[in-house]
Amino acid sequence: MSIKRRLTVSARTVYCSIAAQADNLGDIEIRRALLTRLTDAGFRLVVFTGTMPASYVEAYRLPTTTRLTSNSLEFQARFLRDALLGRASLVFSPGPYIATGGAGAMAKALVNHANVRVARATGGKVVAAGRAYRVDSKSVGRLERSSLRRFDLVAVRDDVSSAEIGLPLRREPDLAMLHPFERPVEDAGRYLAVSLRSDRPVSLALLEELRDSASEQNLQMVFVTQVKRDAEGHRALATALGVGLVDWLDEPHAHQESRVLEVYRESAVVVSNRLHSILLASRSGAVPITFAGDGTHKIASTLGTEFPLRLIHVNTDGVLAKGIDGSTLLRREDRDIDALERAFTEARARLNRLGDDLEGCLRG
Repeated sequence: MSIKRRLTVSARTVYCSIAAQADNLGDIEIRRALLTRLTDAGFRLVVFTGTMPASYVEAYRLPTTTRLTSNSLEFQARFLRDALLGRASLVFSPGPYIATGGAGAMAKALVNHANVRVARATGGKVVAAGRAYRVDSKSVGRLERSSLRRFDLVAVRDDVSSAEIGLPLRREPDLAMLHPFERPVEDAGRYLAVSLRSDRPVSLALLEELRDSASEQNLQMVFVTQVKRDAEGHRALATALGVGLVDWLDEPHAHQESRVLEVYRESAVVVSNRLHSILLASRSGAVPITFAGDGTHKIASTLGTEFPLRLIHVNTDGVLAKGIDGSTLLRREDRDIDALERAFTEARARLNRLGDDLEGCLRG
């Protein structure tokens, strides 16, 4: 490679977006993991923030060299200018991408497709990591598939995306598993952490069973609000059950994250139908439990069969199915922690290899 070419490569700027769900700590976790890898590698970033509030953006802890813009036209203009100078690459953020119908979804897909083509035509790289694809609109899905064929590297987090999009895609763990496993200290584990989606109700009778079974294991049930829109339901359930609550407070995202993680570190078990509640708690040694059924397919398809995930089976009355002992379900032993440590250690190694590949691709 010539000196001129090396200088051009080293001067390339990475364009990406963190505009997502501002009320969801999991969205911050996976995007921050990717951007931290890029900034640690020395890449200069231009980051689109959209309408995200200041405390959401601050939670990413981006270096001062990062260029932030909330204006989509400014972001697009900067990208086109740098691309025409041969100095722009694109990184598509992790998380779900649903190819829905409608003019807005098609317009967004068209802009992304055009940007991909521009980046590739001007010598830039295009990569994506940690994505999960779902296709509801055939026309938008076809356009997304056409874009993906032009990517230099694509890694998805689940075993469904390839079939959904119609392309063989590289499968890697969710980026929340890049964080080192934190083996709990002895005697840590006094909570049963519960974090429930507001759009998938769980029967009060089942939660009463879990609370009573937790008490038999000397565990205190506590509802943990990792997504703001779950807060109202958590407040009502905590009051009805007479148990603890980590509410969503009017404070910076970083403070909310700190309070959530503090409880997870002291939890022996986590029960949740949210993927990143499962991951953020279990990486500190909490035994992960979710609910059997189609409503948690996102969790099962992402974590796979080798992750030590327990399932709660319920009967038609919404309580524990016959033959399931709540105390046994909620018991944590050293072998459970060992299994989690192995799962996270292996996932982190795979993600570090993915990071090396991403870095090499963007420098290429």
